[in-house]
Amino acid sequence: MAIGTYPEISGPIFAGTERGGYRSFNEGEEWDTLECLGLPVYGFGFDPRFDCIVVYGACGHGSRSDGIYKSTNGGDNWRVSLWLFYPSCLAIYPRNPSFIYAGSFIEGVAKTTQAGTSWSWVNQNLTDSSVWCLAISPQDSNLIYAGTPSGVYRSDNGGKDWNLCLGSPINVTSLLIDPDTTNIIYATMGAGSYSDGLYKSRDRGENWTVIEWMLKASSFQISSLRVMYLASLEWGVARSPDGKSWTFINDGLSNTNVHCLALDYQDPRLIYAGTDQGVWSYTDTLAGVTQPPAPHPYPNRCELFANYPNPFNSYTQIPYYLGGSHPRRTEISIFNIFGGKVRTLLDRNQRPGRHTILWDGKDEEGHDLPSGIYLCQMRSKKLTSTGKLVLIR
Repeated sequence: MAIGTYPEISGPIFAGTERGGYRSFNEGEEWDTLECLGLPVYGFGFDPRFDCIVVYGACGHGSRSDGIYKSTNGGDNWRVSLWLFYPSCLAIYPRNPSFIYAGSFIEGVAKTTQAGTSWSWVNQNLTDSSVWCLAISPQDSNLIYAGTPSGVYRSDNGGKDWNLCLGSPINVTSLLIDPDTTNIIYATMGAGSYSDGLYKSRDRGENWTVIEWMLKASSFQISSLRVMYLASLEWGVARSPDGKSWTFINDGLSNTNVHCLALDYQDPRLIYAGTDQGVWSYTDTLAGVTQPPAPHPYPNRCELFANYPNPFNSYTQIPYYLGGSHPRRTEISIFNIFGGKVRTLLDRNQRPGRHTILWDGKDEEGHDLPSGIYLCQMRSKKLTSTGKLVLIR
C-alpha cells in the first residue's frame, strides 16, 4: 500500500502493508519489521535535515491507534505525533520539513509547522473530506493539492482555503508535481471506469488533459532521467520516455495489481512497485542515452565526526561516514568511561556514504543516564572509530 525511499541520499526502503511496516537495507532482498507499526501503513515521509533518520508514517484503518507516527532513529522506535482516524497520506515541504500535511480518508487535512509537535485542521471549503493523496510544491509551502473521490482540490494559502480545480466523480489515486516545472501537476484516476487514466495540467490545475487512458490507474512517477512510469491495479506498470508512447514493463511481475510506485534516488533507473504480493524492483536499462557508469565506491574507511550539540542534555546528533562500494554490517555503540556498553544505536547493514544517528542520553532499557563522559564507537568489519560525548543533566 505504500513504499518510501530516502530523498537525495542513500538509505533503506520502507514498505507499508495491511499488516504493518517493514524496512530493507539491501534493496529489498531482506526485510525487518518496524516495531510499533503493526497497523496498516498508507504512507511515509522523511525529514532530510537529519539524514532522513526522522521518518513519519501514516498508520491505521479505523482503530483508536490510528494516527501519524514519528521515528527519530530511522524507524527503530516510533511515537504518536497526531491521532488521526483513517490516515491516508503525508506531504512534507522539502525546503522546510517542519511543514507537514497529513491526509485522512474521512477527516480531511491536518497541518503542522513544528515537525509534528502540534497540528491544526485545514479543511476550509474542502467539501470532500475523504483525502486519498496530497502533493506539495517543492518551492512554495502554501501551494498544496488534495486528491479525493470528487476530484482535485488546490490551496494557495497553506490549506486555509481550498478550491475544486478538477471535478470528477472518479477517485483521484495519486498526485505528482513535475519535479522540473512546478506549474505542471499530474493526477491518476482509478475507479474502474472508462475515465481512468493519467491526467495533466500545465497551469496549476486550472485546465486538464488526458495523456494516457489506463483502467484503475493507481500511481505515477517521473525519474530524474525524465522517464515516466504509470501503474494500474489491474494492468501492472507502463513506461514512457516522452508521455506520448507507452509500453508495459511487466516481465517478471507476477502480480499486476500495483498499488504504488517509488523511485530509488541514487539510481534513477531503479523503480519499486508495491503489489498484493509484496514489493518488486525493476531496473530500466533503456533509460538514458548511454548506460550510467557504476557508482564510484567511497574510500574504504569508517569515521565518526564530532557530535552536536556537545555537551548535550536531551539528545545529540552523531554524524558518521562509511566507506566501500556495497552495504556492510555496521555497529555504533555507546560506552561509559569504565568500558561498559550502555546502548547500541545501530547494528545492521548500512549503505556507504555519510549518515547521522541520534542519541537521547538513555540506556538500552530507556532509562536516563547520569551526567558524564561517554564514548561512541563505530565498528565495520575491521575498521573502528571512536568519539567522546559529554552528557549534562
